[in-house]
Amino acid sequence: MKTKVSKWGNSLGLRIPKVFAAAIPVKAGTVIQMQLVGKKIILSPPEETLKEMVAQITPENRHDLLLEFDTVGKEIW
Repeated sequence: MKTKVSKWGNSLGLRIPKVFAAAIPVKAGTVIQMQLVGKKIILSPPEETLKEMVAQITPENRHDLLLEFDTVGKEIW
């Protein structure tokens, strides 16, 4: 798919087509990482730190501890 580069203030901007935005998913205000590789611009989600990932744990998305296997050594359960 081709898109047109537009001037936004002193910068240049691209519009992300709706079908691409839905597939990623990305919406207005989403932070993305941009890097230049040769003559290509790569857009990707930013890498999250462990602290950021742990902060997203809630009682609703936390699962119970599952122990569905037998011991294989001298473990005590």
